[in-house]
Amino acid sequence: MIKQIFYVIMVIGLPCYAQTQTTVKGTVQGVNGQTLPFANVIGIEPKGQALIKGVMSDKDGTFVLTLEIQDTCLVQISYLGYKSHTFSIAPNTELNAGNIMLHEEISTLGAIEVRALKPLYEQKIDRTIVNVEGSIMSKGNSLLSALSKSPSVRVNMSSGEISLSGKQGILILIDGKPIRLERQDLLNYLSNLQADNIATIELITSPPANYDAQGAGVINITTIKKKDGLLGQVSPSFGFSKRPKYGNGLNLSYQKNKFYSYALINTTLNYDLENVTITTVSETLAKSSDLTIARKPKTALYTGELGMEYQLTEKSTIGAMVSLLQSDWFMNANAKSVIINENGQSNLSTHSYEENQLNRKLYNLNFRHKFNANQSMNIDVDHIDFTRKNPTIYTVTDQNTSQTSRFLSSATTPVNVSTIKTDWGLLISEKVKLDFGLKTAFSKFTNNVTVANEQNSSWIDDPAFKNEFKLNEDIYAGYVSADYKPNTKWNLKAGIRYEHYNLKLTSATEGQIIGRYVGNLFPSFFATYQLEKESSINFSIVNRIQRPGFLILAPYFYFFDQNTLTTGNPSILPARVNQVQVGYSFPNFNLSLQYNTEQAPILDFQPIINPSLLLFEIKPFQGIMNHNFNMNLNYTIEPSKWWTARINFIGYRNNQKFNVGSVAYQRNIFGYDATTTQTFSFRKVADIEITAGYYSANIYGTLDIIARRQVDAGIRKKLKSGTVVTFSVSDIFNTGTQWPNRSNLTQSDLNYYFNFDAEGPVFRWSLNIPIGSAKTTKEKRETGSADELNRIR
Repeated sequence: MIKQIFYVIMVIGLPCYAQTQTTVKGTVQGVNGQTLPFANVIGIEPKGQALIKGVMSDKDGTFVLTLEIQDTCLVQISYLGYKSHTFSIAPNTELNAGNIMLHEEISTLGAIEVRALKPLYEQKIDRTIVNVEGSIMSKGNSLLSALSKSPSVRVNMSSGEISLSGKQGILILIDGKPIRLERQDLLNYLSNLQADNIATIELITSPPANYDAQGAGVINITTIKKKDGLLGQVSPSFGFSKRPKYGNGLNLSYQKNKFYSYALINTTLNYDLENVTITTVSETLAKSSDLTIARKPKTALYTGELGMEYQLTEKSTIGAMVSLLQSDWFMNANAKSVIINENGQSNLSTHSYEENQLNRKLYNLNFRHKFNANQSMNIDVDHIDFTRKNPTIYTVTDQNTSQTSRFLSSATTPVNVSTIKTDWGLLISEKVKLDFGLKTAFSKFTNNVTVANEQNSSWIDDPAFKNEFKLNEDIYAGYVSADYKPNTKWNLKAGIRYEHYNLKLTSATEGQIIGRYVGNLFPSFFATYQLEKESSINFSIVNRIQRPGFLILAPYFYFFDQNTLTTGNPSILPARVNQVQVGYSFPNFNLSLQYNTEQAPILDFQPIINPSLLLFEIKPFQGIMNHNFNMNLNYTIEPSKWWTARINFIGYRNNQKFNVGSVAYQRNIFGYDATTTQTFSFRKVADIEITAGYYSANIYGTLDIIARRQVDAGIRKKLKSGTVVTFSVSDIFNTGTQWPNRSNLTQSDLNYYFNFDAEGPVFRWSLNIPIGSAKTTKEKRETGSADELNRIR
């Protein structure tokens, strides 16, 4: 720790780089962060408004305006469909204006409202941006629903996996902050969080060096934050399928002079109905089992985020943020098992009552300082407290003998994480920019797991499952990244990141299980070449790592019944990922080709036979190699002024190698996902949106993922008061909320079928009631705990 503080102090003390030319530099953006190419940037006299000099922003929105003036003048930035932005500059000044946000200009011509519309998809050098805010289907629906409709994203409710371009192990961020939840808890959280306050979803298939090396890719979800006076919105919603769902969101912000604050509050109460089917056949265990489960979970989710910023001086800003999450998940489930073995047929019924209570608190302090027009610094200090309590009581009745027995499983997991992160930006010249930074992260947790059987009204611990795990993990990281623009055609970016990883895992019964002390380098390179007519070619190569989640290393136990168990695997090692991507971008058209190799991939939720415990286990294991090649195509057309059609297609080939016991497997598959969004805008009446998707069969380790298809529709009406009323139907034909998986590897005695069937269709009504008269997006801040909040997945 002392070394890290020394490094921070040493780098902060670097000499500042300064110039004395009268120059204005910056990047022109829309309110959601999209760059605005070819914007007009002009210097004008303050009195007569005479033009002094003008330039246009580049393809990426950047500009440099050099002026020869003797008195203060005005700089005006304008872009078609947006309000102009004007500010003054004194002579002999060099100003780095940073990101300059232009707001949409809305004007009324008679009864016709004219609005500058954002494209649904935007392509940048290292990411695709999905502008969710304007989508009808996002209103009143869950964040998971909005995420699953994003191009290249696939959600599997059976295995709990979220994949991006065919890659598992994706880092999920909200406003740059990962969510410290394990796999199924993360899906429950996203499915119960409203999407009304979501601005964009950034799909980062090739993360640069300033991102943590954890994860095969990054999905960053940015929320709407408002500024300029007191503004906000209230978003109540009601949904119904077989059981009701309620939600409400409040988004408030206040800005005056140097002070800015905001509050985001979200509450949901969802009653769901889920049906799970598990079929297993094993010669090793000498039995077959058919299990059907009717689950009735109730989820009460409360989230809140409070933040503030204060501008100390013209160059310095200090801020603080508190984020709270409380999830209370209760479930009654009734399971029926038919087991056939050498003793004949047994018919068991199992009633289980499960509680899953999650509590997370995140505290952030941040400081930003601009030394001059060319050098800036950000510091983030985070602390996270997380607790998970998961008791479950099972009552098993043998229908043949009417005998009843009870057992319980319980896990209590407190986690503490502290991070310090510093970033510096240095503009060396108009063509070269350097970014570099340091980060430390310290994590520790204790995981108490217990399985006990009831005997004579007392609970007797089962020594095969009772244990206490303790984990300590320290990560020390540093990165350097350089942007170079040799001319107007080329844009080059290269970076390297180093992470030193210390991990110690101990068990009360086994002592030290894991001791790892490893250092890794993660290089990255990006190149963009500007063609004619606003088209470009881009290329990237990155190296990443996928570390196992905390609960994989220190496992929990969950029983579907007495014969089927889900758990973790402390022997899992980190996996290395290499990725190469080339793409072509044209207005309304994007095409990319990507090739990934993953060494020792982590294959989660895999069926395994445990002959010593006479159980069918569902747990992660280590593969040998994954190869993935995919092609991603996004295309937008406008058949008429009132009709916009968006098409996304991803084709892929997966090749996976792994061992099950002593048997080696190599599996291959060709597949594709095709989705479309059709938007019809009738300004005097309403807007209509229809989305449809087909997701072909895929493979994931031992599992075959069966094809799915889904159709959704929604209608939106904006009232004169500014209130927006939305009605939507998800999964109209009840074909997209079923996630069947199967495994049929007879050489390894794996005959397994698992199907998760959620409710569908779901009907939702929602309101968006504005507070204030304008709506703009505050620049999103990222805290320093970007990797750590995701490790309990």
